[in-house]
Amino acid sequence: VFTNSALIWNGNIQENLMFADYVSLKIDTVKEDTWLKINRPHQRLQYDLILDGIKQFSKRFQGTLTTETTLIQNMNDNAEEVEQLANFLNTLEHETSYFMTPMFPPAESYAVSPEADTLDQLSKLIKEKVTNSVLLCCPETEEFFATDDFENEFMGLLSIHPIGVDAVKHFIKGNGELKKLNELVKNQIIKEVGFNGKNYFMMVDAPQVEVGN
Repeated sequence: VFTNSALIWNGNIQENLMFADYVSLKIDTVKEDTWLKINRPHQRLQYDLILDGIKQFSKRFQGTLTTETTLIQNMNDNAEEVEQLANFLNTLEHETSYFMTPMFPPAESYAVSPEADTLDQLSKLIKEKVTNSVLLCCPETEEFFATDDFENEFMGLLSIHPIGVDAVKHFIKGNGELKKLNELVKNQIIKEVGFNGKNYFMMVDAPQVEVGN
């Protein structure tokens, strides 16, 4: 289950999620003003309750729990944001904290990837400050499979965002997983597309983008 965490404070939601084997919680910041800018949430949602709900759920959930953070230029791409988020993430009982950037043209014009230099600095800071962190934005350091079930975890991640081809191939552990990957392409379940000089895997039924935009 991949969730934006908006209702994770709700006890009924938590109870239903207990039946899942794998849950990924979205958390881009711990600062309420940044959260409001990025997510533009419903006015009734309270961020302190969401953060408390994430903490509570992490202590109760018995399956594989991960978090997902998208770094956005001029929003949460600075040391203060990352360090405060790191402090929060390190209190959670979870497997992995994934960090990524917007990969394809986003629905909102402001949601763009940080500058390369900024991203390089943040990558080092994240590795230093965040326990069990994984950077999907940086192929040379990407380590994003938290379980040994390559196919199911790979498809789960693809259901919410594309993944770099180089990153996937970097983490294929053997011929069996390579065969599974090739079968997914051959059976037209996933496809390889190019954007901004890089190649990505994405779901076949996901919206297509024009290469090079």
